[in-house]
Amino acid sequence: DYGDETTVRRALADWRAVFEAMPRIDAVFIPGGDPGSTPARLLLALAERQKASLREAHPNAQMWIAPQGFHGADEEHFHAALEDGATVGVGTGAPCAAAMLAQKTHAPGLLVAFEAGGLAPMLPAMPISVGDSRTTHRALMATSMCDIMETCQRGVMDYAFLGGAQIDAYGNLNSTVIGDYKKPRVRFPGSGGANDFASFCWRTLIITQHDRRRFVEEIDFLTTPGFLTGPGAREAAGLPEGGGPYRVITDLGVMSFDEDTCRMQVESLHPGVTFDEVQRNTGFELGRVDSLEETVPPSEEELCILRDEVDPDGLIIGR
Repeated sequence: DYGDETTVRRALADWRAVFEAMPRIDAVFIPGGDPGSTPARLLLALAERQKASLREAHPNAQMWIAPQGFHGADEEHFHAALEDGATVGVGTGAPCAAAMLAQKTHAPGLLVAFEAGGLAPMLPAMPISVGDSRTTHRALMATSMCDIMETCQRGVMDYAFLGGAQIDAYGNLNSTVIGDYKKPRVRFPGSGGANDFASFCWRTLIITQHDRRRFVEEIDFLTTPGFLTGPGAREAAGLPEGGGPYRVITDLGVMSFDEDTCRMQVESLHPGVTFDEVQRNTGFELGRVDSLEETVPPSEEELCILRDEVDPDGLIIGR
């Protein structure tokens, strides 16, 4: 019971002894509330105190916590507390621009990973590919795709931030072909690291334009798993419990996913947009949250950072 101070002090003493006995520690990984059922507020408070003793023995060591085992209010508490120190796997384009903006505003400690091996770079400018040399500029590591994907598989990556050509009601993505796979009307670059990111990162953020060509009843090819066919389908396919699509951000609003049905629902509407407008531009029936709100628009400062620092050449914003 980590709500009991005596128990907490005993646990801290045990951990301190372990830390001091180890010749070297690079990182300590805490698997959320599993095993056990420690509430997020108690676990985070304990981890903060554990980190202090860890850094005394190993000044450069990191402490990572995965959200597995957290649900409902605990899950929200976890992500609200760690947003600035979260880890995110991103692709190029709009997801990268959003991550760069976050680092320059409310989340300077956001750790960005690129599938080709760049880990926590200080991006000097928008990279044009995941293997662009800028993705390792002043990075913590210039490692390999295998290491990045293993990091995701170990449950250390909080978010994946992706795009796609098609998306369905369960958040499944197609970035491979439009039409028949063998004779497609359009062939796209394919998965890259998107499948791995969405399979093993805990929450997937998706950014795309909103129209009926993209939001379809059935995608032409399953490139990247969302909730697959509905509740329990990800777990039945062998993916970790508790992962999946989290938010879909478009030019009309922000969508989330119903906890019971795993189907997409409108979370907020951008200024001047109506629910009927969003539904007309969607090829399947959308749900809506009970208290549908208006999305907070970007501030002038955020727009200036996007235009002048993140994407001065208009590679993304100018499209």
